[in-house]
Amino acid sequence: MRNSPCSPLDAALAAGTLALGAAASYNGYVVRRTPLKAPRLPAGTHLRLVVLSDLHGETAGWRRHWLARLVRDQSPHLILLAGDIFDDVRPFENTEDFLRQLNGCAPLYYALGNHEFRSRRVPEICRRAQGLGVRMLRDGWVTLGGGRVALAGMDDYASPAFGSPERWLAHCRERFAPLKDFPGLRILISHRPELQEAYGLLPFDLVVCGHAHGGQARIPGLCNGVYAVQQGLFPPWVGGLYRHGSWDQLVSRGVSRYLLLPRVFNPPEVSLLELEGTGTPHMDL
Repeated sequence: MRNSPCSPLDAALAAGTLALGAAASYNGYVVRRTPLKAPRLPAGTHLRLVVLSDLHGETAGWRRHWLARLVRDQSPHLILLAGDIFDDVRPFENTEDFLRQLNGCAPLYYALGNHEFRSRRVPEICRRAQGLGVRMLRDGWVTLGGGRVALAGMDDYASPAFGSPERWLAHCRERFAPLKDFPGLRILISHRPELQEAYGLLPFDLVVCGHAHGGQARIPGLCNGVYAVQQGLFPPWVGGLYRHGSWDQLVSRGVSRYLLLPRVFNPPEVSLLELEGTGTPHMDL
């Protein structure tokens, strides 16, 4: 008995199915570029921020090398690490290897996430990161660009110092009150993206976050994410730029990868935020 020849339609369907499966399961790194106007930066200013979150001590050395090279290729002015860069299970040496490969690329600023606190080794994490030239932003800020940018970072509320979002917010409001009258651009690195009501009470123009892993799976054209911790099913704040009236929020989908928890239509991303100043006068960073 002879097999029936494959029709052009059957071949097209098979090829389409394979292509869709490949796109859905692709877990290589991508760069997501987000342009943003910044009225608090002088006109002519261009500030390139790479935002990375949720590295979770990536175990594969070749992937760490790939990721570091991709970051360097963006020629960032600053690299912002939005938590869960070290992991509570995977060896710290993995993250150290990655940070070492970024040495000399751009200044690195790091705010701690929940997994760093879950490790119960935060002092050691800070020592290791600082030993590689990383600036830890723990409930504080630095000024850059001749005092035109204030870059702040906040410990995750999983810190034993807080224990609840309410105590965390009360501390934030007191700690960052001096920035209310800061005339330049005010940026906060904070791990969790779902705290919009809290962030709206703080004196920041831009908040960068991670934590949600992009909602784990996406359905293109239908939903931006299927599930995220603290946000539940079909979470609203998992990846991209969100505008909240007078302030903006960038949520990175993170660079984590777990074989037993695949990302679907949701590849790990390097978030590149391209800020363009629309104020006056010109400023050099």
